[in-house]
Amino acid sequence: MKIIQLIIFFICFNLMMNAQIVADHTVVDQYNQIPQKYIDAVKTMLVSIAGESHSLAYRLGLVLLEEMDNTYQVEIYNMGSPSSETSQYLRMGRHMIAGEDIFFSEAGVAGIKDDISDQAATGNPFDVMGFGWCWDMTLGDEPGGLEDPVYQVRWAGRSSGSPEGSMRWGLDAEDQALTGNSVSMDTYLEAVESYNQHSTDNSYPTKWIYTTGPVDWPEHAGTENGFQREIKHDYIRAHVAGDASRILFDYADILCWSNSGEQNMAVWNDDGSPRPHAQIHPENMLDYDANWNLISFTEDGDHIGEVGALRLAKAMWWMLARIAGWDNEIAVSDIGLYATGDTSVMTGQQLQLLATVLPENATSQEIQWSVLQGSGTATISQDGLIRGGQPGEVRVLARALDGSGVADTLLVPVLDPLVPVSDILITTAGGETELPEGQSLQCFASVSPQEASNTTVLWSIVNESGTASVSGEGLVTGLTAGTVQVIAKAEDGSQVADTFSLSVVLPVIPVVNIIISSNGGATSVESGSSLLFSAEVLPEEASNPGVEWSVIDGSGTATITSSGFLIGRDPGTVTVLAAALDGSGVTDNFALDILPPVILVEEITIFSAGEITSLETGSTLQFSAQVLPEDASNSDILWSVINQTGSASISASGLLTAGNPGTVGIVATAADASGVDEIFYISITLPEVLVESIEIVSAGGVNSLESLRTLQFYANILPENASNKYLEWSVIEISGTASVDAGGLLTAGNTGLVQVIASARDGSGISGDYMLTILPAVVEVLSIEVTSAGNVSVLDTGDMLQLYANVSPFNASNKDVFWHVSSSAGSPVGSITSEGLFIALGEGEAEVLAIARDGSGAYGTFDLSISGLSPTGIEAAEGLISIYPNPGEGHFYVNLGEPETRQLFVISASGAVLLERKLEPGLQVLELDLSPQQPGLYFIQISSGKDVVVKPIIIAR
Repeated sequence: MKIIQLIIFFICFNLMMNAQIVADHTVVDQYNQIPQKYIDAVKTMLVSIAGESHSLAYRLGLVLLEEMDNTYQVEIYNMGSPSSETSQYLRMGRHMIAGEDIFFSEAGVAGIKDDISDQAATGNPFDVMGFGWCWDMTLGDEPGGLEDPVYQVRWAGRSSGSPEGSMRWGLDAEDQALTGNSVSMDTYLEAVESYNQHSTDNSYPTKWIYTTGPVDWPEHAGTENGFQREIKHDYIRAHVAGDASRILFDYADILCWSNSGEQNMAVWNDDGSPRPHAQIHPENMLDYDANWNLISFTEDGDHIGEVGALRLAKAMWWMLARIAGWDNEIAVSDIGLYATGDTSVMTGQQLQLLATVLPENATSQEIQWSVLQGSGTATISQDGLIRGGQPGEVRVLARALDGSGVADTLLVPVLDPLVPVSDILITTAGGETELPEGQSLQCFASVSPQEASNTTVLWSIVNESGTASVSGEGLVTGLTAGTVQVIAKAEDGSQVADTFSLSVVLPVIPVVNIIISSNGGATSVESGSSLLFSAEVLPEEASNPGVEWSVIDGSGTATITSSGFLIGRDPGTVTVLAAALDGSGVTDNFALDILPPVILVEEITIFSAGEITSLETGSTLQFSAQVLPEDASNSDILWSVINQTGSASISASGLLTAGNPGTVGIVATAADASGVDEIFYISITLPEVLVESIEIVSAGGVNSLESLRTLQFYANILPENASNKYLEWSVIEISGTASVDAGGLLTAGNTGLVQVIASARDGSGISGDYMLTILPAVVEVLSIEVTSAGNVSVLDTGDMLQLYANVSPFNASNKDVFWHVSSSAGSPVGSITSEGLFIALGEGEAEVLAIARDGSGAYGTFDLSISGLSPTGIEAAEGLISIYPNPGEGHFYVNLGEPETRQLFVISASGAVLLERKLEPGLQVLELDLSPQQPGLYFIQISSGKDVVVKPIIIAR
């Protein structure tokens, strides 16, 4: 039945792979193909992978991926409350430390559901949750029990927290007959189903994913343990495949493959039948150095190396992006069109066009070809073969068919069949045959016939008595006087050309512009002073560059010489004029101010706002200055600072900003070059910094203290530069009492709760507090009296006797003891359990000690005499083997007798083997837990060499 179910599941699995989310080794290299919108969506997610040490690999890998590529930002948390909602990074961690027992007990499953609800109630629910398996599939009880008839294996593992206790476990309820354990792989699968149903019933967004477990235990490679582990992993995969809505993170499969695509397989030799199974790839046990080179593995508690953890992280981003809505399709991002040769095509001819589609692994590489008709026409096939139609231009369009909208176009000229040039005629603009030196003349070339395929001509000059140059468009420029020949030749190779004779003549160059400038660029001159003017005449080669100078008086007056030398007269404005002498009529003018004589500053007085002479660091103060005489021509002030023992800065308007404490000088300097200045000194002082927070810490970080003891408290004060750090210490007695001195030393009083207070004394009102529990004083053990059940002190070999330790005083804080047996014989005559049960092992005298565990050194003793047994052989073994208590409620101690004992079976009254235990050589006493069994008669069978001893045992409740 199980084989048929698995076949059906795997068929469904293959049919649904395109839609179902399964993160295995095939998706590791697809993490960098996630579209940005889904990377952004993952960065809003809150994820918890609860587990023990193996769960660290999930978190470590994501940190490594962020270090390698900061596109994949992550924040890691470990237990406690995760951080609040964000869109900046994926929040990944484990909200709790959890073993497989959360699935094996009702309380564990209920607790996880409470965690889902509690987190949802905060408004910041988990988006994705899962479980990080430990080794419980394989470690614990080794393969044993009855062989599974379907898979031909014996099951192994441990089920801590299950109803029957920690035992090996199989796949489904049918396997209980083989393992004696109601826990199976279905227990895990049903728990995950119930978590998702809980989220659905309560409209929570939380999705629980399925996970496979570790493959890194080296001793299980090529063993029955490793093979049955893979069967359990396949059982999870088959269950996920049965419903397309289920999500699988295949932790095991990802780690069994290397980055180069190699799967690591081990083979279990099952009595000559090879049974292969996957094992972690050795490369995934390696770490990286700072330059991302591979180095040897250093175990950090995650059991696998950084290489494997990074593979897990890449697959995790892929899975979360799929959960966020990514369909795993890779869209076309770019198309590039090109031709196999020339991009033009003749009418009626064909040209092959090609398209490059990026990225190379885009899901669909198909494109659609079409032609956008322009001045010409063409057709194109769907394999990019274009055929020319009417001459002109067309634009070829290639569009991606994946719905991305990406396209590219290529302009393709459609050409007529070639028609050669038969004649060329050169003409000039205006029919000119002469060209002045330095000037240009446009020449034209008329090409016949008009339908010539290429009407372009090549222009050139043959210099004879004169020189000239010609542009590619036929523009001729005269260089030196004389005759030149202008030539226009057909470009189509027909050798047709025409020649035109042109005379280059000397030109008359008139003035076209005059620019007046003054010496030093001055725009004013004092009355009675002089200023020299000059004129730049353009063009420089003007035939007559001379100018005539004159002054047009305005509100002021001035005179100017023929060489441009001006003398200021009355204050006001005048206009300087320069006129061309070549009759062109070109002029330029220059506005000039005639200024009265300059009055320099003689005295400066500095004032501060409010007559302030000191200022706190960081504060500002406005300064002003009085200038004398009041009619000074320029009363502007230049402000500066002389930093002496302090520092400051000042703006152009006199606003001072205080810097470091000390003395600074404020300088006001006249801006008129008189050299007059004044200095004003001011003191910079530090501002008072109040206390903002106080954190109280205790010596050693303790938060409880025994009565009458002392504890030193300290305070961390912020900011560190607070002006007054003196504190006042006090105690608020809540349910206990204590006192504290001025230095923070607390003396504990009565038991209960007190609150320690440290208050700032700078008037800020800031204080800190610390809650402390006062505990009772420790009472040490003074003496121990050892007694026995029934006051027995003489035993036979094989007997068991319960001893008791009576501790004084009755109110001792720790009454626990540990037991020890010493004897005068050469070998131990007895053994004792942690509960005080003595087992007689051989003849002799024994002293039993009960020693206080509180460190007081108190102890008590009890003397016992043990007599031997005379029988030998199987009778002796049977006599030495004893069970205590018998009858019992389910917890028994078995004295195994001789150390050669090798194997023990627990058999029901009907003959069924309920428990098989291989015993270590030398084991004397075995604790046996049969509490899961029903009350009644059972048998213990013990093999010793070739001898077999059977003892009855009764469970009575």
